[in-house]
Amino acid sequence: MKRMLLILAVAFAMPATWTSVQAQSGGVEILNFRGSVHPLRKIVQLVWWASEDAEFATHVVEHSLDGVNFQPIGEVPAIFTGATGHIYNFWHPTAHPRLNYYRLYLVFNHGLNSYSETIKVSVGAPPIFTYPTYPGASGPSIRPLTSGDEDEWNEAILSDIYGRPIMRMRSDETDLRIENLPTGIYILNARYTSGWRTSTFVVNNN
Repeated sequence: MKRMLLILAVAFAMPATWTSVQAQSGGVEILNFRGSVHPLRKIVQLVWWASEDAEFATHVVEHSLDGVNFQPIGEVPAIFTGATGHIYNFWHPTAHPRLNYYRLYLVFNHGLNSYSETIKVSVGAPPIFTYPTYPGASGPSIRPLTSGDEDEWNEAILSDIYGRPIMRMRSDETDLRIENLPTGIYILNARYTSGWRTSTFVVNNN
């Protein structure tokens, strides 16, 4: 008999989380820049996709507590192999227990540097989804929580830990079925009126 364990954590992101951001120099494109919280260790993980450019040197990850004053907290060197682009990860083990702001400073060899969008990650906020059990339910499923008449959600995207979409749903559709997911860490992004919100959870089907 399968046993499923869900361990919850949460991160909040701005509406631009699922949009494309074109760097102003060097022709580098940053896609799907987001943050999530590791459900076991409360460490923030930043994930993004960047296109290649021979002049693109590194991503400087910057952190802020107010969204205005940023400080560098690490670097992720750019990869150039002749491919279209690559997925990058950065772990921030000393994030603030409440709200954190992150952005990427894109450094080029020719000196024409630029910034990505800014995202928000809240370490201590409540989860944004429910794990319903109701009569007639055919298996484990999840759906985003309704947070109020003025902040309804209308779209949700379930992704793996690398940010690759697995399933999508609208608010008028049935819950996302998760009983057949492999054991691992997953990310649920939901678009509310106020912006995108993100929760991470662990599925254990062993």
